[in-house]
Amino acid sequence: MCRYFPLKALSTSNFLCLDTFLLYTQARDVYQVSQPQSPYENIPIFHNLTYLELHNSWHLILQVLHHCPKLQNLKIYEESYAAMGIEDNQENWVDPEFVPQCFLSHLRTYTILNNAGPQSQLMLGKYILKNANSLQTMTISSESEKRKLSECPKASATCQLLVNGII
Repeated sequence: MCRYFPLKALSTSNFLCLDTFLLYTQARDVYQVSQPQSPYENIPIFHNLTYLELHNSWHLILQVLHHCPKLQNLKIYEESYAAMGIEDNQENWVDPEFVPQCFLSHLRTYTILNNAGPQSQLMLGKYILKNANSLQTMTISSESEKRKLSECPKASATCQLLVNGII
């Protein structure tokens, strides 16, 4: 497998599946070699992307979403950081200063399949509920998380919370 795949070649895609941990590693390596800027400046804008699946690294997800302005469907497969040898700093979550553009008018569905623990699901879920104006469904993996998220303010009055696809 090629270690450095030119993401720009995929920038016209409508559907994409990415591993954010590998994406960050690649961007960081290029960043260290090239210039003292954010490693995410090497990620192209995906102007046509409407469906995105992301694997791993919950804290990198919002960085990737800033490059997907028309995203409608987001599915996240979140793995345990311990399995990757990474320290998990979920308790240090701070809402980002800028909301991804797709949250403001395009994001319709959000699904998280979580093996990393409920805390990350809650933090990211709360943030998405609070900011995704067009969100229709949010699918999460546990009833207890649904109860907690049900109490959160929602930007979209029509959003339904589902547990594994069930209302």
